[in-house]
Amino acid sequence: MITTVIAILVAVGSIVVQAPPPADEVVLTVNGEPLCSGELQLTAQALSKEMTAEGTKPDTERLFESAVRQAIDHKLLAQEARRQGIAPAPELIDETLERYVDQAGSSEALEQDLAARGSRLRSLRAHLEEAATINLYLERVIRPGITVSDGEVEAYYEANRSRLSAPEQIRARHILFKVKPGSSEQEIDTAREKAVEAHRRAIAGEDFAALARELSEAPEGAQGGDLGFFTRKRVAPRFAEAAFALTVGEISAVVLTGYGFHVIKVEERREAGVPPLEDIKDRLYNRLLDEKVAVKVNALLETLRAKAEVVASDEGVPAP
Repeated sequence: MITTVIAILVAVGSIVVQAPPPADEVVLTVNGEPLCSGELQLTAQALSKEMTAEGTKPDTERLFESAVRQAIDHKLLAQEARRQGIAPAPELIDETLERYVDQAGSSEALEQDLAARGSRLRSLRAHLEEAATINLYLERVIRPGITVSDGEVEAYYEANRSRLSAPEQIRARHILFKVKPGSSEQEIDTAREKAVEAHRRAIAGEDFAALARELSEAPEGAQGGDLGFFTRKRVAPRFAEAAFALTVGEISAVVLTGYGFHVIKVEERREAGVPPLEDIKDRLYNRLLDEKVAVKVNALLETLRAKAEVVASDEGVPAP
């Protein structure tokens, strides 16, 4: 039945994605629970971003089919979680939604942005609540029953050494004085002078992390300007050129990028190659754990799909 419903919806997928029905219109029901157009649009947009980040540009039909399948699966998982008494605290959803409001600037701005994308604030809240419910279910029910041994991690490491090879990386701190697009010459000069003074204090021997906490306008300033480990490709070209030319403990001259003026200090360096197992053991453990979780969730979904009643809504699906 699910496959039939997807086929019906995909047949008009290009219309729904390009000119969706009103956000509150029901597209389909999953065991009697409605899935509105606004929620489906959010799912499709999130999938589109994921695919684009992976270098894939999906056609409308493929994107919409994936979005319908994922939306149905999420409904089924959330329903199973609620059946077992799992639900996120409303305050958690409020806090998450508030972050979206802050990023948009106001509730009105967020509503306008969502409306332009075929959705609404209530759709976003439902989307976030469903995601939080599923995450709680994974943490409380699925993951506790899964183990990954040290032997499995070591075997994975040995079998995938070529895939685990990493480019040169450094760990650095920086102090940033922002320059916004369209800044006046005076504003640019002021930012440059602040950077020059920060550089003077750093090379005079003041603690770089303390200077970053005191002076930096970057978000990581509160963490002493620590950027963690990164490759050349993960930072702005001018920043990479200056940072990777430094030796451990060395402090750069003032560097200008599109973000503003930086002073950089390199803390550690990792040469290109396969990192030692101890350096990436936690990452490999989590990767194997996620793979096992995915296998268990897919098995559960096969059972839930077989019993599910999924019905397309005539009102929520525009005629082709």
